[in-house]
Amino acid sequence: MSAKEHAVIHSPLSYSIAGTVGGLISVIVGHPLDTIKVRLQAMEILAQKRKFSGTLDCIMQTVRKEGAVALFKGLTPHMVMSVPSWSLLFWGYGMGLKLQSKDQNFDKLGSFEFFNAGLFSGSCVAAVFVPFFHVKCKLQVQQISSESMKYRGPFSLAFHILKMKGVQGLYKGLSANLLTAPASGCYFVSYEHFVRTLIPPDTSRDDVGSLPVLLAGGIAGTIWWLVALPGDVLASRIWTAPEGKYPRGVRDALRELLRNEGASALYKGIVPVLLRAAPESAALFWGYELTLKAINWMSRVFNPSSE
Repeated sequence: MSAKEHAVIHSPLSYSIAGTVGGLISVIVGHPLDTIKVRLQAMEILAQKRKFSGTLDCIMQTVRKEGAVALFKGLTPHMVMSVPSWSLLFWGYGMGLKLQSKDQNFDKLGSFEFFNAGLFSGSCVAAVFVPFFHVKCKLQVQQISSESMKYRGPFSLAFHILKMKGVQGLYKGLSANLLTAPASGCYFVSYEHFVRTLIPPDTSRDDVGSLPVLLAGGIAGTIWWLVALPGDVLASRIWTAPEGKYPRGVRDALRELLRNEGASALYKGIVPVLLRAAPESAALFWGYELTLKAINWMSRVFNPSSE
């Protein structure tokens, strides 16, 4: 593969497009278990209106009392945010690699550079997309929340928050969400490590089959959640808590959680998370790699001089 072909595949724009396609596939695969995760994480602060003994009980109660469609509550904001968030995540990853590579040949980079690029991209997403995560979580739990007001959809809820609290209200939980950024570094470094381990030496990225990508993506997704879940639990509690419950944000949420439930509560919702992590992440990287191959193929077709 020539240096020019590397430049096409490894441009931040190409990463962004590929991440968007993969992200859309992964959202559809993983959203029902995301809803269960959020409900399990938030049930302690929702006025005891409905309690769940575990993942299966949460699924059964949700489907029995609200119908199977309830598993897809919050899907609209999840889909709306998935396009720009996955686009930004993979653009940030590509840009992070580009900033660390003098000749733009990313195959020469190692684990340290992959982690740095992932950390950079994760920080960008965590900071920019807090309002979308906030709205999604509130919609996912509103049937079991003590709040009397119910919202017709994401835009109704977002406008209500803006009216009552302004832009600052939409960015509630920012500090907790930033705690998940290092997980993105672990995500990308583990994916690159395993996909390189699973393919023969000197194999072109265009020649990588689906199986190594699916396996590496599934492992990376599991690692991501094991690192990110404590921050995600705290953010979910802050976003779904009654107004004024955590005046100092993540510090108050963490102190209350440790005092009342112990450190193990930082991994509440881990069963639906891990059930969803591997297939969701495998689907994401499958779509991502397939799109990169398509972009590279189109580059060769429409620009034969790059051969």
